[in-house]
Amino acid sequence: MTNLEIITTAMMLNGLDPLEDEVDTFAGWNRRGYSVKKGEHAKFSAKIWMPTKRKVTSTDLVEDVEPSVRMILVSAFFFTREQVDRRACAKTN
Repeated sequence: MTNLEIITTAMMLNGLDPLEDEVDTFAGWNRRGYSVKKGEHAKFSAKIWMPTKRKVTSTDLVEDVEPSVRMILVSAFFFTREQVDRRACAKTN
């Protein structure tokens, strides 16, 4: 199951419309220039896939091996657009 399928299913289970309601994680809203309102709790959480790199140690017998990318399930907490405010850009003079 992909992250999109996981998030869409979790949205529907929590009464949100995947075609109408916009959701993102706390970090995702921050990257987009929004901040979560103080005191807001996540609308829902879901376990999504996140890539992680395996470190290559000196005890590995294979040479010229790049770190392998592995996927792990992590808990992610999602907020809706109604729970965020546009951040004011700080001006530097």
